[in-house]
Amino acid sequence: MKTILVLLTLIVSSSVSFASISTPIDLVRTLNFDGKILELSYQIGGGCQEHTSVVSVSIKENVTGFTEAIVNVQDVTPAEDFCEALLGRQVKVDLAALISEACSKSSVTNCDAKTLRLVLPNVLYSPY
Repeated sequence: MKTILVLLTLIVSSSVSFASISTPIDLVRTLNFDGKILELSYQIGGGCQEHTSVVSVSIKENVTGFTEAIVNVQDVTPAEDFCEALLGRQVKVDLAALISEACSKSSVTNCDAKTLRLVLPNVLYSPY
């Protein structure tokens, strides 16, 4: 019985070390969108792991009948990053292409990029 428990512990430990950690970025420091390219910056704690920014778009029809393109930003690390440095990240992505791709995969019927309601991450306001 001890052998089985040790083996299970090793399997669980090894699978956890290979899992990536994805943190949603709900508040960005700067945001610029020119109708095609989205540029944004955010800060996140860490410094001991490699951080990768991932931007995705989900298409949803809301209760009022509008179709929304919801922009999601994730900060991905290969493991928990317990370091305490404040990292600044800058992201530049072709949002028009992501929206087009999301529409083609969506089951929403009225997914026209010209009539979509774009939902972007919140921007941190600081008067200083």
